Amino acid sequence: MRSSRRVTLLDVAAQAGVSRATASLVVRESPLVSADTRRAVLAAMKRLGYVYNRSAATLRSSTTRMVGLIVPDITNPYFSELAVSMERVLNEKGYTVYLANTGEDRARQRRILSHFSEFNVDGVLLCPARGTAPADLASLASRGPPCVLVARYLRDARLDYVGPDNRLGGRLAADHLLACGHRKIAFIGGSPSSSARRDRLAGYRAALRAAGVTVRPELSAVGEVTREAGRLCVRELLRLRSAPTAAVCYNDIVAIGVMHGLAESGIFPGTAFGVVGFDNIEDAALWVPSLSTVASPSNAIADAAAEMLLLRVAAPRSTRRFVELRTTLIVRDSSGPGAGGGRATAATEKANGPAR
Repeated sequence: MRSSRRVTLLDVAAQAGVSRATASLVVRESPLVSADTRRAVLAAMKRLGYVYNRSAATLRSSTTRMVGLIVPDITNPYFSELAVSMERVLNEKGYTVYLANTGEDRARQRRILSHFSEFNVDGVLLCPARGTAPADLASLASRGPPCVLVARYLRDARLDYVGPDNRLGGRLAADHLLACGHRKIAFIGGSPSSSARRDRLAGYRAALRAAGVTVRPELSAVGEVTREAGRLCVRELLRLRSAPTAAVCYNDIVAIGVMHGLAESGIFPGTAFGVVGFDNIEDAALWVPSLSTVASPSNAIADAAAEMLLLRVAAPRSTRRFVELRTTLIVRDSSGPGAGGGRATAATEKANGPAR
């Protein structure tokens, strides 16, 4: 009969013919152990039924090798693609990632952050829920686990940030539609509380002003980030006496909804009406007509966010960092004439946060 005594690491070491220190290096996934020794120790662990006591190890080392990843809407392809990229990067660095979805709910976000703190995660990657206030994250900045904001920032939060250059992206989209001959260009979708919408809208407005085109407030439509919201917004805009002939959309989901609304009104995107989205999700190229969009560099954001978080873990008191990665325009059929093709991405950094 099997003994009820708990199998120890010393038992594993004896079974594998190595020292306890060597067996410990294996369970801690140290690169200092040879492949043959690692296989021998792992085989001994399996034969004996050894279970690594990570809680005890955490008490000894004060690190868990766990990271919390919080997104606002996992059903949004942009956030799901970004989450997959960040999980991959951190997994390659030896971290286990715990994914949580807030559903854009601030109360749920507070509970999730509290749970991650209780489990003593080494750090948190957070895309804040809509309407998040700096006070919601004050404990993270002062005494919580290290945190990096991703894709959305808060002006007064003393936290690191990495995301796309949304202002540039909004300007690229509007410049393209202006070059296609449009002068009545709408901006559709997004919440006024979203830093991404504010910056994309600012870029759009800057492009119109630079071209000598009057910015018309009635052509800026606030709405949920859904296809249905995009469909309804464009139907409403088409009722204006001086209706738009093109639209910069908050993201690709909204843009696809806009194209639905145009089709219902007997308007074909890319001919009588130009549409540009944002994010370059996988469906953008597969839609009919294919969607012109501003590409957000998800893989580069994931790499930068993981690296920034690990630096913050290693140096908690280092200077706050604010990094924006260059966005690029991808021209397809939905926006009318023009030459496509992306450019290489590049990062611009402001050490102490956004000047705006």
